[in-house]
Amino acid sequence: MTIKMNVGTQAKSTLDSMAGQGFKINQEFTSTIPDMPFDITDLDDLGVMRLWQEHLAYSEFILAQVTVAEMDEQSAKKDLDLIEARYSSKHTQPKMTVSAIKALVMAEEEVIEADYQYSVAHNYRKGIDMLYTIVNGQCNFISRELTRRTSTGFSGRASKFTT
Repeated sequence: MTIKMNVGTQAKSTLDSMAGQGFKINQEFTSTIPDMPFDITDLDDLGVMRLWQEHLAYSEFILAQVTVAEMDEQSAKKDLDLIEARYSSKHTQPKMTVSAIKALVMAEEEVIEADYQYSVAHNYRKGIDMLYTIVNGQCNFISRELTRRTSTGFSGRASKFTT
């Protein structure tokens, strides 16, 4: 399965700039999305280590997506604020209340569209942030299981893990 990163214009510019500096940000996740077993103790040590590695790779990809989603959300908010400011100055008249001006601004088609785009970006960021929290919690759980298994000491070379 391949998952491509959802990247807006502003975030793409940032990722391109980072790539130009030599930083490698994977914009695709090409592995299988890992599942947590019902009972992790059913896995042998090597199975737990592989599960942790799979979850860690997935978590890193999601964290990059969280960061990109935050950039896109901030960009959408800034666009909305600028459009609202432009229409606020257009609708401002003497003896007009702030509430009346705001109502006129919110009725503008361009403001409605910008507000919708901001809501989409905000909701996506919240959803991907939730997914990261879940997967990161699974990584921590698996890591604790590895620690529990290895804290008794190594019984030999076969029990050691390399990453």
